[in-house]
Amino acid sequence: MELNLREVADQVQEWARQAGDIQMHWFCNPKLSIQSKSSDVDLVTVADKQSEKIILENIRSMYPDHTILSEEAGDNEVESDWRWVVDPLDGTTNFAQGIPVFVVSIALQYKKESVVGVVFNPVTDQMF
Repeated sequence: MELNLREVADQVQEWARQAGDIQMHWFCNPKLSIQSKSSDVDLVTVADKQSEKIILENIRSMYPDHTILSEEAGDNEVESDWRWVVDPLDGTTNFAQGIPVFVVSIALQYKKESVVGVVFNPVTDQMF
Protein backbone atom coordinates (compact mmCIF):
# COMPACT_ATOMS: atom_id res chain seq x y z
CA MET A 1 0.00 0.00 0.00
CA GLU A 2 1.42 3.35 -1.01
CA LEU A 3 0.46 6.40 1.05
CA ASN A 4 0.59 10.10 0.31
CA LEU A 5 2.44 11.15 3.46
CA ARG A 6 1.40 14.81 3.11
CA GLU A 7 -2.26 13.74 3.18
CA VAL A 8 -1.57 11.41 6.10
CA ALA A 9 0.12 14.26 8.01
CA ASP A 10 -2.94 16.46 7.40
CA GLN A 11 -5.22 13.71 8.72
CA VAL A 12 -3.03 13.16 11.77
CA GLN A 13 -3.07 16.87 12.57
CA GLU A 14 -6.87 16.80 12.55
CA TRP A 15 -6.91 13.75 14.84
CA ALA A 16 -4.48 15.48 17.22
CA ARG A 17 -6.77 18.52 17.32
CA GLN A 18 -9.77 16.29 18.11
CA ALA A 19 -7.83 14.69 20.98
CA GLY A 20 -6.69 18.13 22.14
CA ASP A 21 -10.32 19.32 22.26
CA ILE A 22 -11.13 16.42 24.56
CA GLN A 23 -8.16 17.25 26.76
CA MET A 24 -9.10 20.90 27.04
CA HIS A 25 -12.62 19.87 28.06
CA TRP A 26 -11.16 17.89 30.98
CA PHE A 27 -8.23 20.17 31.87
CA CYS A 28 -8.82 21.57 35.37
CA ASN A 29 -12.30 20.03 35.32
CA PRO A 30 -13.33 19.11 38.87
CA LYS A 31 -14.99 15.92 37.52
CA LEU A 32 -11.69 14.61 36.10
CA SER A 33 -11.16 10.98 37.09
CA ILE A 34 -7.51 10.12 37.87
CA GLN A 35 -6.25 6.56 38.35
CA SER A 36 -2.83 5.02 38.94
CA LYS A 37 -1.61 2.49 36.40
CA SER A 38 1.23 0.91 38.36
CA SER A 39 2.55 3.59 40.71
CA ASP A 40 1.60 6.99 42.09
CA VAL A 41 3.56 8.71 39.30
CA ASP A 42 2.16 6.56 36.45
CA LEU A 43 -1.30 8.06 36.03
CA VAL A 44 -4.15 7.67 33.58
CA THR A 45 -7.19 9.93 33.30
CA VAL A 46 -10.49 9.89 31.46
CA ALA A 47 -8.88 12.44 29.12
CA ASP A 48 -6.12 9.91 28.26
CA LYS A 49 -8.70 7.24 27.51
CA GLN A 50 -11.06 9.44 25.50
CA SER A 51 -8.19 11.02 23.55
CA GLU A 52 -6.80 7.61 22.71
CA LYS A 53 -10.23 6.33 21.70
CA ILE A 54 -10.79 9.05 19.10
CA ILE A 55 -7.27 8.65 17.66
CA LEU A 56 -7.49 4.85 17.45
CA GLU A 57 -10.98 4.96 15.92
CA ASN A 58 -9.64 7.26 13.20
CA ILE A 59 -6.62 5.05 12.52
CA ARG A 60 -8.67 1.84 12.44
CA SER A 61 -11.23 3.44 10.15
CA MET A 62 -8.66 4.70 7.64
CA TYR A 63 -5.91 2.08 8.02
CA PRO A 64 -7.39 -1.17 9.39
CA ASP A 65 -4.40 -3.24 8.26
CA HIS A 66 -1.80 -1.15 10.14
CA THR A 67 -0.14 -2.07 13.42
CA ILE A 68 -0.94 0.25 16.34
CA LEU A 69 1.17 0.72 19.46
CA SER A 70 -0.55 3.02 21.93
CA GLU A 71 0.40 3.93 25.47
CA GLU A 72 -2.92 2.98 27.05
CA ALA A 73 -4.22 0.24 24.72
CA GLY A 74 -0.88 -1.41 23.97
CA ASP A 75 -0.30 -3.24 20.68
CA ASN A 76 -3.17 -4.32 18.42
CA GLU A 77 -1.18 -7.41 17.32
CA VAL A 78 -1.68 -6.67 13.60
CA GLU A 79 1.43 -7.48 11.55
CA SER A 80 2.26 -4.72 9.08
CA ASP A 81 5.20 -2.72 7.76
CA TRP A 82 3.15 0.33 8.84
CA ARG A 83 3.00 1.05 12.57
CA TRP A 84 1.29 3.88 14.41
CA VAL A 85 2.85 4.98 17.70
CA VAL A 86 0.43 6.96 19.86
CA ASP A 87 0.75 8.74 23.19
CA PRO A 88 -2.68 10.35 23.40
CA LEU A 89 -1.82 12.55 26.37
CA ASP A 90 1.92 12.92 26.81
CA GLY A 91 2.36 14.61 30.18
CA THR A 92 -0.51 13.08 32.14
CA THR A 93 1.05 13.94 35.50
CA ASN A 94 1.20 17.63 34.57
CA PHE A 95 -2.33 17.46 33.15
CA ALA A 96 -3.71 15.84 36.31
CA GLN A 97 -2.06 18.50 38.49
CA GLY A 98 -3.40 21.39 36.41
CA ILE A 99 0.01 22.22 34.93
CA PRO A 100 -0.51 23.34 31.30
CA VAL A 101 2.42 21.37 29.86
CA PHE A 102 1.15 18.32 27.94
CA VAL A 103 0.74 17.29 24.30
CA VAL A 104 -0.81 14.79 21.90
CA SER A 105 1.86 12.68 20.15
CA ILE A 106 1.14 10.59 17.05
CA ALA A 107 3.67 9.03 14.69
CA LEU A 108 3.55 6.70 11.70
CA GLN A 109 6.45 4.39 10.97
CA TYR A 110 7.22 2.41 7.83
CA LYS A 111 9.53 -0.55 8.35
CA LYS A 112 10.54 0.92 11.76
CA GLU A 113 11.45 4.33 10.30
CA SER A 114 9.32 7.30 11.35
CA VAL A 115 7.77 8.90 8.27
CA VAL A 116 5.09 11.14 9.86
CA GLY A 117 5.12 12.70 13.30
CA VAL A 118 2.76 15.17 14.91
CA VAL A 119 2.98 16.76 18.34
CA PHE A 120 0.11 19.07 19.28
CA ASN A 121 -0.03 21.34 22.31
CA PRO A 122 -3.75 22.08 22.87
CA VAL A 123 -3.05 24.72 25.53
CA THR A 124 -1.09 26.96 23.14
CA ASP A 125 -2.70 25.60 19.94
CA GLN A 126 0.77 24.80 18.56
CA MET A 127 1.24 21.98 16.06
CA PHE A 128 4.69 20.54 15.42
